[in-house]
Amino acid sequence: MAGIALEEQAAIGRPRPHPIDQTADAEAVLAHLVAARATGRGAVLVAITGLTASSVRGLGALMAVLPDGGYAGSFSGGCIEAAIVGEALDALDAGQPRQVRFGAGSPYIDVRLPCGGGVDLTFLPNPDAALIDGVLTDLRARRPAQLALGAAEFHYVPRLRVIVVGQGAETVALTDLTRAFGGAVDVVTPQPAIVEEAAAAGARARLIRTPGEIGTLSADPWTAIALLFHDHDWELAVLRAALASPAFWIGAMGGAKTRAARIAMLAAAGVAPADIARVRSPIGLIPSARDPSTLALSALAEIVAAYRAAGTA
Repeated sequence: MAGIALEEQAAIGRPRPHPIDQTADAEAVLAHLVAARATGRGAVLVAITGLTASSVRGLGALMAVLPDGGYAGSFSGGCIEAAIVGEALDALDAGQPRQVRFGAGSPYIDVRLPCGGGVDLTFLPNPDAALIDGVLTDLRARRPAQLALGAAEFHYVPRLRVIVVGQGAETVALTDLTRAFGGAVDVVTPQPAIVEEAAAAGARARLIRTPGEIGTLSADPWTAIALLFHDHDWELAVLRAALASPAFWIGAMGGAKTRAARIAMLAAAGVAPADIARVRSPIGLIPSARDPSTLALSALAEIVAAYRAAGTA
């Protein structure tokens, strides 16, 4: 079935493959699988379990294929997804798992990957509910999760979360870009309008009127904390709260002079040198970014790079 064109699949009564969510996030893919199971329709979990040469996705990447041809996740940006759906529906009909190679070394000579490599896929029709629920439970509780597929075991980390503590247009821009990236966002700000805007967009938001109200920042090892204040009187209390957390990245807006003043302030307050060194500044990968959107993009790129490094450590 894998090498059959879309028109031929339709002619023999196969549902037409169509994306329902082209996410690369394992939690989102597994959620689609569970939702299909809850309706009694069944579904197929597809995982990359082997690679030769290069590939768009890495080992452990997931897709969920539904009986109507809908699929969540993607492995090649559209090159082999239709073939994967056909193979998955065959596996669902047979009720048996299977392994198939696409690309270099595959028996399907008409299905090729532009990168020239080969990808080994494992198809699991209606996978064990306890296995999938266990992975989802861990990820939703923001714990790393492992998924065992035969002899292979794959590691997944919780979705990126960013706590944005600040004011002004930079706070709004970083909140919007993080949500567009697919990350979770918490906003802490002294500006009521930003609280309302963030909450309306689906981000968690909290209003603080004084630095003393910052309290605890509920960060975990998969959370970044970004301070975006033009008024640096807020920073000592916020940085103390941030440094008390296991956040993988802590950064504060400002240039070289602001950084020097911040380091002096933290040292005078008795903050340990190792903790002071955790505070990144200037933030971002684009030097001297000044407009809010560029600064937010620059900071998010740095955060995502650090998040990926933390996930593979």
